[in-house]
Amino acid sequence: MRKIEARGQSLERVSAELGDHARSARLRRKQDWFVWGAAGIGLVAGVLLALFLPRVLPGSVDMAVASTGMNADRWNAGISLMQSGSPQSWRNLVDASNLVRANQEVLTACAETAAKAKQGQPCKITVSAPAQQ
Repeated sequence: MRKIEARGQSLERVSAELGDHARSARLRRKQDWFVWGAAGIGLVAGVLLALFLPRVLPGSVDMAVASTGMNADRWNAGISLMQSGSPQSWRNLVDASNLVRANQEVLTACAETAAKAKQGQPCKITVSAPAQQ
């Protein structure tokens, strides 16, 4: 009889341990869902912060964030943004820069003359013919 009682207690102990393991597995599964949910919320919050936080940061910080996001220095990031934002305006800006660069000496002399005369001066510049393609 004692053997049966000992085996019965042993069976009860093993059953309780199995029940504890099953409860523990259910709790772990529930915790896993909470962890995955928190990770998803964190990911969405991080993306939203990366998109909208630079708009409220001081000027130099938002430019640094934009250039970092574009994986370029500020100069090249700005060029890329201007080119994609308004290709024709970018082309006009490049053409104007090239015109000034090609006529730098004439424009400098003309600016000096205007400063001495204290009034606007007409300047004669050279405009190159467009390249034939």
